[in-house]
Amino acid sequence: DEEAKAAVEWVLGETVKHANDVREAADRKLLEIEAEAEKEVEEHRAECDRRVQEAKEDGEKAVGRVKEQCAADVRRAVEDAERDVRAGREAADKELFVHRDRAAREVRECRERADESVREAEKEAADAV
Repeated sequence: DEEAKAAVEWVLGETVKHANDVREAADRKLLEIEAEAEKEVEEHRAECDRRVQEAKEDGEKAVGRVKEQCAADVRRAVEDAERDVRAGREAADKELFVHRDRAAREVRECRERADESVREAEKEAADAV
């Protein structure tokens, strides 16, 4: 009976030792899992922070590109307007030249006709005398 009791106590002691060993191993494993989980969370957080920063930088770059594009569009519009003004002035100058030339020609022709009329009148007057 003593021997059986001692055997049971020994088995019970071994079982308790084994259970403690298993619990300690499980605790260690749980700590490892928690540490790994924390590490992964930090890695994900760092990745998210990096992506957010990239998005901010991309947004700032996009704003800069839009501003540059708008400035270029304005410069082109100013250049187009200046070109249109120059073309309009040139066309107006050409039109003015044509009108001046026509007017000068008409004045010349009118003077020539007047001079011819005066000569004819003088001739008729001389013939009449």
